[in-house]
Amino acid sequence: MLGSWCLVLLLGLAADGSAMPADVPDAGRESEFLSEIRQLTFGSEFERAGEAYFSPDGSCLIFQAVPRGQKHYQMYLAPVVREGDSITGIGQYVQISSEPSRNTCGWFAPDGKTILIASTAGKEVPDEPTAGYQREGRDYRWSYPSGMELWLLQVPGPQVAGDLRQFAPGGAAERKPLTDNLFYDAEGSFSPDGRHIIFTSNRSGDLELYVVNPDGSGLVQLTQVPGYDGGPFFSPDGKRVCYRSDRRDNDLLQVFVSDVVYDAEGNITGLTNERQLTQDAHVNWGPFWHPS
Repeated sequence: MLGSWCLVLLLGLAADGSAMPADVPDAGRESEFLSEIRQLTFGSEFERAGEAYFSPDGSCLIFQAVPRGQKHYQMYLAPVVREGDSITGIGQYVQISSEPSRNTCGWFAPDGKTILIASTAGKEVPDEPTAGYQREGRDYRWSYPSGMELWLLQVPGPQVAGDLRQFAPGGAAERKPLTDNLFYDAEGSFSPDGRHIIFTSNRSGDLELYVVNPDGSGLVQLTQVPGYDGGPFFSPDGKRVCYRSDRRDNDLLQVFVSDVVYDAEGNITGLTNERQLTQDAHVNWGPFWHPS
């Protein structure tokens, strides 16, 4: 706990980068901190899966996964299955990305009507390096496809969970690119009030954080320090952001937090008071805010 706020850092990867099943001996060491562990995706369906996030009402998940026999991530929605207060699994999932494409970083808008994803749909270059976590020793590896754009998927209904099939290619959901360029735009998420989208881009020649309005206006570059900055998320009150960064150019990510600067009209103009929370010889992955 740092002051009145806290961050949760999650990383549970086996040697091949997959989630550790309960029968792995080391998984027992998690019991001091984690309980009721449930595996939601399986190797019979996907080569690998990750980056799963709840819808605002907790009724469904968005996640990325590589179908069996393929090499690129596709994006999926799945209903959450519950028994009482416990999650026991997921229901029938729906692929919402169109092929050929590679996809990452799905996220729900706070109103539950809009989904944000990063996709190379319409700009896929087959011979570009495969996106995804590449385990090379203890280092971090990621590719940055030039055709990766931010996309918004919107439905007229009150909530995403009304009918997940409407997000499937050819469904009723409206699809439109938020960005359109020859750079990597990805790793995006909404602010708690839905007014802003924070994301990572290499449009400046370096991987920096940016913020933009959902209609594409108000683009502001937030970081200007050499090295990768990515995976940003707003705190629940919208006053801070957490993110990962490779400022030392050694492929070992560290976790940072900064305060968000707003103008009188509530527009984001920058970041200030940056603090580095980790400083070690490891990959620090997936920082996220507890609801408190």
